[in-house]
Amino acid sequence: MNIKNQINSNMDEYQQKVLVVDDQPETIYVITLTLKNLNVKILSASNGKEAIEKAETEQPDMIILDIQMPIMDGFEACEILKKNEKTKNIPIMFLTSKFTEIKSKVKGLDMGADDYLLKPFEPLELASRVKVMLRLRDAQMRLEQKNRHYMEMLGFISHELKNPLTSILGCAETLKNGIVGALGPDQQKFIEIMDRNAAYIQSMIERYLNLSKLEKGEIVPDYRQFEFIEEALLPVLHNLKIIIEKNKKTLIEDKEALKSKFIINSDLELIKVILNNLFSNAIKYSDDRGIIKYFVNYSDNNEYLILKVENSSIGLTDEETKNVFNKFGRLKNAITSKQKGTGLGLYNSREILKILKGSICCESEKGEYVRFVVEIPVNRK
Repeated sequence: MNIKNQINSNMDEYQQKVLVVDDQPETIYVITLTLKNLNVKILSASNGKEAIEKAETEQPDMIILDIQMPIMDGFEACEILKKNEKTKNIPIMFLTSKFTEIKSKVKGLDMGADDYLLKPFEPLELASRVKVMLRLRDAQMRLEQKNRHYMEMLGFISHELKNPLTSILGCAETLKNGIVGALGPDQQKFIEIMDRNAAYIQSMIERYLNLSKLEKGEIVPDYRQFEFIEEALLPVLHNLKIIIEKNKKTLIEDKEALKSKFIINSDLELIKVILNNLFSNAIKYSDDRGIIKYFVNYSDNNEYLILKVENSSIGLTDEETKNVFNKFGRLKNAITSKQKGTGLGLYNSREILKILKGSICCESEKGEYVRFVVEIPVNRK
């Protein structure tokens, strides 16, 4: 059975669940009868607090939520559900007899609810709306499952390629350094080409592996206290020194920052991944001036470490600065069109920063520079 058929088979065997939340048992009973022909499993809760607990443990395919209830009302429950990573994607339908005015409907929809229906309801209308929402939920779940299989396959292939590629790079380095005999000019030229392309594939594999881990939620930060300049920034720049020189780029360091200490509590290895992506991007996409700069400081309130990585550039439009973080996104201009890339470095950096409760944005001035501004919490949040 191929992956597509396996996914469809698994989904077809699954019985969808509807969580009905109402403090009136007779209402739950009527809704259960109304949805009987939809072949769904009905779960119930009598207030918002109980609904949140059941939504987390049972993961229903949709929630029918009353508003006026004891302990916790529907509006508060909806707000909490939509902020919770485990429940934010579950569709919610408000069903109420009290909050009938338009402003209440707008409030509910603004909170993230997908539908808003008034009591007394017409059974056929309720069943029809629930059927549509469940159909959309089914399509979403199938898509997510396909994406998980894709990411698992991507991660497996990337991992399997990593070891033989490391061996190829090692052999190329041995030949290039003349350890097994001197090479002629033509041989040296071809070794350089092989080495360059193998290094590019290695970088691509690392980014695909990071993407696979991100998409599967496998990245769990390992927080500890460290000094940003000495333990993160300088080691990354040291590893990139040869590439900077090969590409005839000029790195302008932040002299004041190098005299200072920036202590943060974060994940050192994840920070290094972000730094490597940002500086590799600056090396690759700087213009003929080839100037790369960085600046490090604390925010005004000392809650964040601010890192700015800048490269000389023809610049980006406002639209392009918004799109640089798109997954697999590649901008098309006079510089980017000459470079190979996966379109994952900046996307991965943004997603890792989300996990670390930080942020990144892009700034640009036409004919001058492209700059990435990163905020990293000084202390774990």
